[in-house]
Amino acid sequence: MTRWTIIPLALLFSTAALASGPHRHSSDPINMRQNHNQIHDDVRGISRIADIASDWQRAQARGDWAGMRRADARLMTWLDHELEQAAREVAQSRWEAAGSAAEAQRAASRAHRHGYYGASQRAVDDHRDAADDRRDLRDDQRDLAQLQSIAFELRAMQYQFDTGRVRWSDVQRKGQLLHELVQISRSELREDRIELREDRIERREDRSY
Repeated sequence: MTRWTIIPLALLFSTAALASGPHRHSSDPINMRQNHNQIHDDVRGISRIADIASDWQRAQARGDWAGMRRADARLMTWLDHELEQAAREVAQSRWEAAGSAAEAQRAASRAHRHGYYGASQRAVDDHRDAADDRRDLRDDQRDLAQLQSIAFELRAMQYQFDTGRVRWSDVQRKGQLLHELVQISRSELREDRIELREDRIERREDRSY
């Protein structure tokens, strides 16, 4: 059987270590560089899963069980990496959402105390940024849940493929799951590109204060 990585619960459900440091604004240079790197990772990930899906389907069409097993091994390695990365993104997004919510609350307090236009406008912008970070967190949680669901289903049917005792319905379903993985990867790339554009806009707005 193929090894599957178990994601530590601390990584999924705790952000204490991240929260102990200062909040990093989503538009700061370090975060923007991380977003650029994430986009490059997304592109590589799409290329890998598309190649794996194509190789598996061609091997299946030929009845090449050895080729299917090779593709399966690459698939499990890819999924291990994607699950770990998705868990890290959820933890990071949870930390950023908590930090931007705190910033929005502080900005609202300043606007209430001082009442001048600049403080009020900054409070509006920080409130919008906090909403964006909450949306990003929901998106990352959704992506992780989708990956976990597909990984669970693939693992459940893997024994039949490893032993050659597979039904045609399993072959069809596995092809569908591979297609879903390619579509999810493409969706993540679109979301990351949108987030990078938003960060650039946010950075320009920050410079105006």
